[in-house]
Amino acid sequence: MNGYICSTTIPQSILIMKKKNIFFVLLICLISSSCNKEEQTDELQDKDFYSDVTTRASYISGTITGEMNPYVGDGYYTYDLSIPIQKQAVGIRISAVGGEARFKTNYQERFESTWVTQIPAGKKHFPINVLWTKAGSNSTLMVRPEKSTIELTADLRNINVKMKPMPINAPSTFELGDTITLWCNYPINKDTDIKWTYDKNLFAEISQSASVTQGKFQIDLKTIQPSKESDIRVEVSDFFLNSIGNKEYFVARTGSHKLSNMIAPQISGNTLLKQYSTYTYTLSLSSNLSNIQWVDNEYIKCIQDKNGYSVKLNPIKAGNSQVYVSYNYKNSIERYHSSIPITIDAVFPDIIGNKNICYNSSKSFSIKDQPSGSSVQWRTTGGTSPQNYIGDIYTCKNISSTITMPRLYATIVLPSGFTIEKESYLRLFNPNASFEKGNLVPDQIDAVNANITVSLMGYPNWATNFTWSSTNVSEICIQGQSWTCISYNSFEVWDNEVEIKVAYQSPCGEWYEVSEMFPIVH
Repeated sequence: MNGYICSTTIPQSILIMKKKNIFFVLLICLISSSCNKEEQTDELQDKDFYSDVTTRASYISGTITGEMNPYVGDGYYTYDLSIPIQKQAVGIRISAVGGEARFKTNYQERFESTWVTQIPAGKKHFPINVLWTKAGSNSTLMVRPEKSTIELTADLRNINVKMKPMPINAPSTFELGDTITLWCNYPINKDTDIKWTYDKNLFAEISQSASVTQGKFQIDLKTIQPSKESDIRVEVSDFFLNSIGNKEYFVARTGSHKLSNMIAPQISGNTLLKQYSTYTYTLSLSSNLSNIQWVDNEYIKCIQDKNGYSVKLNPIKAGNSQVYVSYNYKNSIERYHSSIPITIDAVFPDIIGNKNICYNSSKSFSIKDQPSGSSVQWRTTGGTSPQNYIGDIYTCKNISSTITMPRLYATIVLPSGFTIEKESYLRLFNPNASFEKGNLVPDQIDAVNANITVSLMGYPNWATNFTWSSTNVSEICIQGQSWTCISYNSFEVWDNEVEIKVAYQSPCGEWYEVSEMFPIVH
């Protein structure tokens, strides 16, 4: 058998056809894949298409826009929260930091301090209705996630929440005893709370009223005492309903007004005084006054006529007080009063003069800082005879021959009759009397440095002008006192004795000396 090999041959045309089919299939797949990628890219880039968030948390940020300078209680302001559109609902919590705020919820005209809500799927904008209830210069609206797989954050910072001013209308001038009306314009309702504040010592309330239809409220006050100026304030509180319908009040407006043009008697005079001096005070509108009565207190004493249009007074005590006067004004039977604050500075009058007096000599004394218009009454005890008892100067003479310590008294009488008592001890010296001169006592001896500290003990109380001396002295640290310290030139003085002397003078001019030797070994 001839050897034949059997083979199957695929026609060339069929192979070419199969290759073309495979190519077309691959081309179609490639085009399809490219189209899908282009569609996916467009979906991610275009925020108007939904994001596909399914299995894990997605973090997004939003933007809040709205009024940056809102007013407290000025209705609610609508802020816009803008976010990328989401396929799912977004849970959020809305709150405010800084100025206090309340948020209008889904309940009709009800507000909460924190609003927990959801942004529906497919929403790009979400309104936030805010009622500001307290001023704050750096307030922030905050949005934070609340039980949501999409965690949204948004802030609007530096919101300047202000209190809108509340002008108080009042008369430009009025008179003591008048009834005046003060009023404000405000869109009140029957539940608006209005609180007036004023000085109840100056005004008495007659009535209050409010009109919802006119948007106006007022107060009527009667002036019961004069004043140069006085502040009147008003506070208006409004309310909102919380989620369960209860009223919650907040201060919506405040206002103030200074009343300064009252026609009334006023006191004129100094407000800064020196103790014991004399001052004059006068009442204005004197022709309209009767039954005037100026009043003393622990700080001042009135002089002479306490019932005139003017008065003189003496401040007798340092500190803060007032000048006070009462009267009837015009034809009124009511009793009014005026006053001004005063501050009294202390002064210290005292007896001055040399207290050491020599027998059979004369010494004069006077008063330091004697108040103007005052007189002085003098007296003594213990053996002195005065030249005069009454006068600004007191002279002692014809002194007793015994050494005593008499007292000198001065009574200062102010124009108001108030008296100031002063006392001083006098030291009398009789040169014919015997006395102990005293003795020297070393307080400290420093042989190493060649110095000593020494005192005169038991000397008479009239002694003055102490003068110290010794030999080989390099320095005496102090003169004129009953003690001193002495430094020496060399150590040789310490091998013998050191003589220390002190001399002093009597009121009559005589000098007396005390000396002692101190044996010291170096």
